Amino acid sequence: MFKQNVTIEPLLSAIIPYYNVGRNLIENCLESILAQSYQNYEVIIIDDGSEDEFSLIVDELSNKDQRISVWHQDNQGVSVARNLGVELAKGDYVTFVDADDEIAPFFFAEAMRIIIDTDVDEVIGANITTDNIAMEIEKDESTKYRILSGQERYWFRQHLLGKVYRVADGGAGIGRGSVARIIRMSIARKVKFNSELVICEDGIWNLETLNKCNKICVVEQIWYKYYRNPQSATRKFNPEIIRQCEQYFAEIPKHIDMGKDEDYCGYVERIMELLWLFVYKSFLGHPQGITTLEKEAAVRHLYTSSPWTKISEARYFRLTSKKNKIKSLLYKHKLLLLYWDIKAAWKKLH
Repeated sequence: MFKQNVTIEPLLSAIIPYYNVGRNLIENCLESILAQSYQNYEVIIIDDGSEDEFSLIVDELSNKDQRISVWHQDNQGVSVARNLGVELAKGDYVTFVDADDEIAPFFFAEAMRIIIDTDVDEVIGANITTDNIAMEIEKDESTKYRILSGQERYWFRQHLLGKVYRVADGGAGIGRGSVARIIRMSIARKVKFNSELVICEDGIWNLETLNKCNKICVVEQIWYKYYRNPQSATRKFNPEIIRQCEQYFAEIPKHIDMGKDEDYCGYVERIMELLWLFVYKSFLGHPQGITTLEKEAAVRHLYTSSPWTKISEARYFRLTSKKNKIKSLLYKHKLLLLYWDIKAAWKKLH
C-alpha cells in the first residue's frame, strides 16, 4: 500500500497589538486577514488596556472565527503587547499587523510559498501609505524577490535606516517597522521589542532581527496597506519628541557597523529624516505652537548637540546625495530649520 505524500503547511501566527481602535478599522483589519487564501494561521489580539467599549469590540469580533483569540492586559505599550503575543503564539512563523491597517489577500500565501521554497528565516515585502481605506492592493503578475545571505544581508541594513527601498510608483517601499514581513518563530523569540523606547521601537527590532537571521528574502510586492491615521502619535503635538528621538538614535549604533559607509550614511540620514518628520512637524512647526523661548532653546540644542551635529560632518557630506548635501550645508550654517519655517509660511499663504 502506497502512502500519500501530504504537505503540512506551517502554522503562521498573526499578532495584532490593539488600543482603542474604532470598530470599522479593526473590523477591516480582521476581514483582510480572514480573506487570506493561506488558511493555516492563528490571530492573536493583545488588547493593551483599552477602554471598556473598545475592549468589547474585539471580544465580539473574535467570535467571527475560532482562529482569533483576544488577550487583555493593563496598558503597558505596544512593545510589551507584541512581546506577549510572541510568547503566546503557537506558530512556526510570526507576522505583525497593526489594528488600523490591512493586508493584501495574497500576502500569507505568497510569503509562505517563498519561505517553503527558499528556507529563508525572514521574508520582507512592501507597504503603501494611504488615506483611502477603500484602496485595493493589486497583485503583480511576476513578483521579483532577492535572497540575501551572509554579508549580503548587511547591504540591506541601510534600507532599514535612512535610504528607503522603493518598489513601485505611488510611494510604496520596504518599511522600517515590523509589518509586511514574516519571520521564523525561533528567531522572533530571541528578539524582544524594546519597551523603553517611545518611538521607533520596531526599527530597532528590525535591525536586531536582521542580525539574527542567516538568510532573508526581500520581495518587491506590496503586501500591506498602512492607513495614515490623522490621530497618530507622530502627528500630534509632542514636546518630548527631541528626547525620544535621541533615545532611539542612541540604540541604533549597537546594531550596525558605523565603520561601514553604508551604515553610517543610513544612520545620519535617519537623523535628518526624523528632524523633519518628527521634531519639526510634531514640535517646532506644529500648529499648536510653542513659546519663542522654548523654540530658541530647542533650536540651539539641535544645532549644537550630538547626534544631530552628525548632519554637518564632512564624512556624511561626502557620502550623501546632492539633495541632502544642500540640507547638510543649511544645517551647518544654522539655516535648515529657518528654511523649513519659511516653506511652512509660504504654504499657508498659498
